[in-house]
Amino acid sequence: MKIKENFKAHTSSSWLSIIITTIIVISVYLFMEWIFLATKPSFMSSLKGFDQLGIFFQSTIFTSTIYFAMIGIFILIDHWLSNFIKGTMFILGRFIPSFLTACLLLLLVDNFSYTIFQFGIVTSTGLVRAMYGLFFVILLFVSIKELSALASKIEIFINNFEKKKILTFSLIFIFILVLVGNFPVLKNIFSRNLSIENDPLKNSPHIILITADGVNAENMSLYGYERDTTPFLESLAESSLVAQNAFTNSANTSGSIISILTGKYPIDTKVLYPPDILKSVDAYQHLPAILKLNGYTTIQYSFGHYVDAYQLNVMNGFDVANGRSYQSNILRKINNYLPDNLGFFLYEIGNRIVDRIRHIFFLKQMSNPLKEVSSPDNYKDMYKIDSVLNFIDNSTKPVFSHIHWMGTHGARFYPREQVFSAGQDPAYQNDWELDFYDDSILNFDQSMKILYLELENRGILDNSIIIIASDHGQRFTTDKRLPLIIRFPNGEFKNYIQPNIQNLDIPPTILDYLGISIPNWMAGDSLLNDIPDNKQIFAVGVGNVEIDEGSVVLQSIKPPFFQFGYVTVINCATWYKLDLSVLSWEEHEVPAYKGNCTNQQLDKNQVLDKIIDFFNAYEYDTSLLFVLYE
Repeated sequence: MKIKENFKAHTSSSWLSIIITTIIVISVYLFMEWIFLATKPSFMSSLKGFDQLGIFFQSTIFTSTIYFAMIGIFILIDHWLSNFIKGTMFILGRFIPSFLTACLLLLLVDNFSYTIFQFGIVTSTGLVRAMYGLFFVILLFVSIKELSALASKIEIFINNFEKKKILTFSLIFIFILVLVGNFPVLKNIFSRNLSIENDPLKNSPHIILITADGVNAENMSLYGYERDTTPFLESLAESSLVAQNAFTNSANTSGSIISILTGKYPIDTKVLYPPDILKSVDAYQHLPAILKLNGYTTIQYSFGHYVDAYQLNVMNGFDVANGRSYQSNILRKINNYLPDNLGFFLYEIGNRIVDRIRHIFFLKQMSNPLKEVSSPDNYKDMYKIDSVLNFIDNSTKPVFSHIHWMGTHGARFYPREQVFSAGQDPAYQNDWELDFYDDSILNFDQSMKILYLELENRGILDNSIIIIASDHGQRFTTDKRLPLIIRFPNGEFKNYIQPNIQNLDIPPTILDYLGISIPNWMAGDSLLNDIPDNKQIFAVGVGNVEIDEGSVVLQSIKPPFFQFGYVTVINCATWYKLDLSVLSWEEHEVPAYKGNCTNQQLDKNQVLDKIIDFFNAYEYDTSLLFVLYE
C-alpha cells in the first residue's frame, strides 16, 4: 500500500514538473516570436507599445489555457486507463515541450541565416532541404534530453515542499489566469456575430472577378490603342457594361484589391502595402462575406503576400484561397473567436513553423513571395482559370471567384506567344519594354476568350457575371485609365459609361444587380444607376518609404498620414497629386482621356479642400496641410 502511495505521489509530482516545464517553454517560444514580429515589418508595426505588449501576454495566457485543458485530459487518461495508455500519455506529455523547443531553435537558426546570408529554409531544395529535416530531428532529440533534465530538477524542487500546497496554489493561480487573462477572448466570443449562411438567392449567377495586374486601358485596342491587343475583349464589349474612364483607388496592389473586395478606401481600412492587414470590423465587412451570407461559395486564386485573402486577414470571406481551405485551417477558424490582434498573431506564428516543417519533410514546398513575384513560372495564371472552372463544375451553389492575373505584372514580361515582340529574346528585354508589355495584354485577352468559351460550352455563360478590371496602372500609377468590363447574364445593362468611375464601384454594382442591400460602409456607387459627371476619384500610394523584403519598414512610417505617402485626385480629365511627406504639388492631364468634360475645372485650393475633407472624414490630422493654401 505504501509503495502504491509513493508511486502516486511521484506520478503527480512528475506531471506537475512537466506542466511547469511546458509553460516555461510556451512562454519563451511566444516571447521570441513576439520579438521577431515586433522588430520587423509586420501587422504589429502600426500598434502602440502597450497593444503590442498585450499581444504577448494574451497569447501566453490563451495558449497556456489550451494546454491546461489538453494536459488535463492526458492526466485523466493516465489515472483511469491501462498501464500501456498511462505510459503513452506520459511520454506524449513530455514530448510537447521538446517539440516546441525544437521548433523554436529551428526558427532562430533560420531567422539568423536568412537575415545575415539570405539563405534559409525557404531557399532550400533537394539535399539541402533534406538536411534541414535531419537537423530538426537532431534538435528534437537534444530537446528531449535537456528538458528531461530540467523537469527532473523541477521535480526535485517540488518534492522538497508539501505537494498539496503547491498543487492548491497552482490551481488557484491557473484559475485566475484563465478567468482574468482570457476575459478579452470570452468577451469576443459572446459579442462577435458569426452569421449563418442563408439559402442562395433565386437563380443566383456565378461571379468571376478577374483583376489583371498593372494594365493600362490606353494599351488596349478596346480603348482606342493602335495595336490590336484586345480583339476578344472588343467583341465582349458589345454585350457588356464598359467604363471608358475607370481609375484605381490605390497605386499598390494590396490596397487596390482590398478596396475592390470591401468597397472602402485604403485610408479607411488602413491597408495599402504589406505588412498592412484588415483589422477589427473591417476584417468582416466585405463583398465575399455578404455573398457567403446569401448562399455563395467563395474562392480566390491570386498571389501570396500582396493579394492572398488569408494573409490580408479577410475573415469569413473565402472558403478557399490559393488551394487552402478555410474550414480545414484550424488557426483561421480559431481566429473567428479571438480578438483581432491576438488571432492574427497566433495565425502568423503558427504558419511560420507549419510552413517550415512541411517544407523540410517534403510535405509541401514553402513559398517565397519575393522570388515568385519576379518569376513567371510561379504565376500559374491558366491554372487559376482551370481551378475556378473545376470548382464551378463541382459546386452545388453559386460561386464567387476572384482571380488575380500576374502575366501583365512588370517590370519584365514573358508572354506565351510573341506577336509584337516576335524575334526578340525575353531574356534580354529591358524593364517595362513596350513590345513585351503589349504581348502580355494580348495573351491576357486570349485567355479571357478561353474562359468565355469554357463558360459557354458548359451552358453557364448566361448564368455568370464576368468582371474584368485592373489593380493599378503600369508602374504603380494612379493617373492611368484602367479597363473595367462587366458582362451580366444575357448581355444585360450593356452600355459605355463616359463619366469617371473607380474600382470602389465594383462591389456595390454586384450587390445592386443581385438585389442585395448595399451597406452604408461601402463608399462606391452602383454603376447600374446614373453616374454623376462631377465625381472626384481619390487614390493613395506608399510614396517615398523604405521597403524591405516586400514590406514597408516601420521606421519610415510617420504620422499624421503614416503609410500613405501621397494622395491623388482626378477631377474629370485632370490629375492632381499631393506628396504628403514633403508637401509638394503636381498636376497634369489624364493621358488618353475618353470623352469631354462637363464639370468645372478646380484650382489648387479647391482640390486641397477636397483632400482635407477626404482625410478628415476618416479622422486623420490634416492641420499640416493648411500651409499649402494660396
